[in-house]
Amino acid sequence: MKAEPPIYEFTTVDIPPKVKAPRKPQKRPPYVPRPKVFREYECADCGQFFTRDRATAYCSLVCEYVASTVRYMRSVDRRYPDGPPEDVAEAVRTMKAHALAGGYDKKARRLKPERREEVWARDGGKCVQCGADGEEIDHINGSSSDLANLRLLCRPCHGVITRSRFEKVGEDDHETKALAEEIFMRVKSPEPMHECDAPEWSERGAWQRWATTHSRPTT
Repeated sequence: MKAEPPIYEFTTVDIPPKVKAPRKPQKRPPYVPRPKVFREYECADCGQFFTRDRATAYCSLVCEYVASTVRYMRSVDRRYPDGPPEDVAEAVRTMKAHALAGGYDKKARRLKPERREEVWARDGGKCVQCGADGEEIDHINGSSSDLANLRLLCRPCHGVITRSRFEKVGEDDHETKALAEEIFMRVKSPEPMHECDAPEWSERGAWQRWATTHSRPTT
């Protein structure tokens, strides 16, 4: 015969619930917000300190355009030591005239592709001045992108109209004359007179790195 398995008796035991020890309150220092530190940035072109409301290294549109004009003219001198071709020389004269006149806001005059197509379709792809194939879109008055303020031109007609808008520097306009002389000296200098005159300035992140070391807290 097989032996019968043993019979076990189970008893229940009341286990008291585990009581957590009360946590000691931690004393934390009162929260003190950090004061905001406002900074002034040194303009890469004129050297004046300014407070900026956008990411830029220049205190004004004039300084930004003057710096880009100097870089372009220096690159032209290096590329064409015996003198640039006529189209490049015309571009240099136009940029310099814009710089002396207060700059040229490229962002304000940038057109959307849809607006370009509308101008092209309205003018039939032809220059409204001479009837040649259209190449460039001209703002008639100011920077408005309204269709009525835009027209299609060929490059020669656009150049003629742009030059007709420039005014000769007056004899008593000493400020503009001083700026023209400064641009000439910066272009002809063997070494860049300002960091923004160097070709490396156009590299990505160059002026951002410069701005981090050319700023100060406002007083």
